[in-house]
Amino acid sequence: ARELSVEIHEMTLTLPKFEQFEEGQQIRRSSKSVCSNIVEGYGRRIYKQDFIKFIIYSLSSNDETIDHLELLFETHSLKDEIIFKNIRAKAELLSKKLNNFLKAIQQLHSKPNQRDINEPDSVYLPESRIRNPESTMEHLESNTHSPWTTLTQEDIYENPWIKLEEHQVINPAGGKGIYGKVHFKNTAIGIIPLDDKNNTWLVGQHRYVLNEWSWEIPEGGGPATQTILESAKRELLEETGLKAERWKEILKAHLSNSVSDEVGYVFLAQGLSEGDHEREATEADMKVWKLPFSEALDMVMTGKITDSLSVMGILKVSKLLKL
Repeated sequence: ARELSVEIHEMTLTLPKFEQFEEGQQIRRSSKSVCSNIVEGYGRRIYKQDFIKFIIYSLSSNDETIDHLELLFETHSLKDEIIFKNIRAKAELLSKKLNNFLKAIQQLHSKPNQRDINEPDSVYLPESRIRNPESTMEHLESNTHSPWTTLTQEDIYENPWIKLEEHQVINPAGGKGIYGKVHFKNTAIGIIPLDDKNNTWLVGQHRYVLNEWSWEIPEGGGPATQTILESAKRELLEETGLKAERWKEILKAHLSNSVSDEVGYVFLAQGLSEGDHEREATEADMKVWKLPFSEALDMVMTGKITDSLSVMGILKVSKLLKL
């Protein structure tokens, strides 16, 4: 908060003269108020409600700072877009940290041994909600506002299945950098067929990218023109010749979220009937193997199955059905 207030102070000195004493003065005051309220709240930290009150004041001042900053940019008093986006990203990150700090105070603060007579009885959130175990995940999760700022985006390569993008960004720490992103045009779909004797089906094929053979659950890509269930039914029939009467979506996963936006779903398919497969040209070398589900689980546990959707799906079915 202090570093941001210093950066904002220096930025205002570059504004037009008239603005240095109008919005410039307002944004300097609000940004410095963020620090002051944190310090004053910490000084009264023995009293929980005072501590909470001043952190809320600090959050409000930070929101005011963002508003002044946006007004300066919209009126063209602040003309440098990179400086604007950099400061805004830092202010939004500060807001996120203050919100998390506030939640921690509300949940973890220990009251003093002897209650101060001036401490108010009212609370900002009900104690029942604060102590509710269901709120633990809410406390751990960040708010939905991204601490990243995208400056530019350039498409580097594209084919019918993927697109490679390069983004110029400001990272959560406020520094400039690049981020490579692989966009997948299809959704990854996996299916675990299971008959009434707890047999399942694996498919094996040579994976070009890995240059090795891979045993996997039936899977493929679901286009945006189909629902994920329609895609799952199509893939199961194409690769194994199986049809199922009962379908259940059992998991959703992001398969490599540091570099790609690929999302995958796995379905459990039961009530099976066998027919002829309808494989694509790229699946001409595919082999189909019917085996007890317990053996497929052993292959996961011993590292013989390494495909991520297959590993996750088989483990999930084992857990769900206690197999």
